Amino acid sequence: MRSASLEKLQDVLVAWYCIPIERREPRTQLELAKMLGIHLQTLLRLKRSPDFRNSVANNVRADFACRLPEMIEKLVSRALEGNLRAMELFYGVAGIR
Repeated sequence: MRSASLEKLQDVLVAWYCIPIERREPRTQLELAKMLGIHLQTLLRLKRSPDFRNSVANNVRADFACRLPEMIEKLVSRALEGNLRAMELFYGVAGIR
């Protein structure tokens, strides 16, 4: 069984990893490890864990689901403006061919 502190560290790592690289603060894994007060090897070990990969995937899916209404709204707006590619994508999303 994993300790609560390792789980918290992994949660922080997952959240950081899900941020686009150009917007991450701290910028590198080494800087993140230093900020968390752990060795880089500990951070890399956490990153290799199957739990890490599953958590990242779940986080990305949840983020995508939250953004979906906004994305569809923008797609519809562009389609209504006459953008043919947006119309094709909208038809595909709507199941109309």
